[in-house]
Amino acid sequence: MVDISRTSSLFSVSAGIYDIRSPTATCRRSWLSEAYPFDHVTIWRWVQRYAPVLNQRIRRELRRPNRSWRVDETYLKVAGWAYLYRAVDSAGETIEFMLSPKRDLVAARMLLRLALSAGGPSPRVINV
Repeated sequence: MVDISRTSSLFSVSAGIYDIRSPTATCRRSWLSEAYPFDHVTIWRWVQRYAPVLNQRIRRELRRPNRSWRVDETYLKVAGWAYLYRAVDSAGETIEFMLSPKRDLVAARMLLRLALSAGGPSPRVINV
């Protein structure tokens, strides 16, 4: 079993290391290296190891979506152009989203499959 209090402090340490953008960055960086004697790769490995556990625990606490959904798509410039597919309930809460390099039927079906497998109640209405 993973101790959740330990993992949450790791993420705050990670944020402290990567948010250094000041002229005194060398002072803060040296302080961090003295206080926490590990490398940034170690933090990356912790994130890779504990992120699925945190995701699983947080998903249980999220609000359940209602039964009226809206599905839309738009395109964004993310390392080239990509299509953002998303499903939102009538209260504006995001149910699921997905980035796809192509705008096609396969991507739209994948988004619906992901949204329907989220474990909430099945939608009464899906507006496009």
